[in-house]
Amino acid sequence: MSTTYQDAYTITDTINSATYTSNEASGTITEDSYSSSVTHVGGAILDDGISQKSLYELLLMLQVDWDTAMAGLDAEIGVATTTYLADAALGSLSSTYNIHPNGIGIDKLAVYLQAIATQFAVCTALLDADADLTDTNYASTLDPTMDTTLIKSTGARQGDIISYLNTIVTNTNALWVKIDADLT
Repeated sequence: MSTTYQDAYTITDTINSATYTSNEASGTITEDSYSSSVTHVGGAILDDGISQKSLYELLLMLQVDWDTAMAGLDAEIGVATTTYLADAALGSLSSTYNIHPNGIGIDKLAVYLQAIATQFAVCTALLDADADLTDTNYASTLDPTMDTTLIKSTGARQGDIISYLNTIVTNTNALWVKIDADLT
C-alpha cells in the first residue's frame, strides 16, 4: 500500500493533551519559511488556554499541507481530476483570511475554520466523483462540519475551537490514509 500522502501530510501534533507541551521559544514559522517538510513542534493548545503562536503555526501547517496535497492530487497518476488545487485550496492565511502570527481575531478564525470544512467538502466531492478512483464514500465518511452556533465570528468557547481542531486533524489524517489506499 502506498503511503505517499500519509508520510507527507499526517499531522502528528496532539491537541489538548498533557503531551502537547509549550513551544514558546523565540521565532515564528511564517508563510514564507514554512514547508511541509518542516517538523512542527507542538505548543500549548488546550481547552483552558491557547497559545497564539502555537495556534497560528497549526493553522499555517493545515493550510500549507492542504494546498500542497491538492497540487499533488492534480499531478497524481491514477487520479483523473486535475482541479483539486483550483477548486479545493485554502489559500494564504495572511492575504485570504487576514490571519497573522501576532494575533488572530475570533472573526477571522471562525471564517478560516469554516473554510476548512468547506474546502474539505469540495475535495471529498471531487474524490468521490473521480473516474480513476474506486472509493466513493470520501464525503460521507470524512467531511467535518463546524457547528456555527458554537463557533461564530462574534465569539466561541476555547473548548469548542479545540474540539473542532481535533476533528479537522483526525479527519485530515484519515483522508490521507484513504487516498493512499485508493491509489494502490
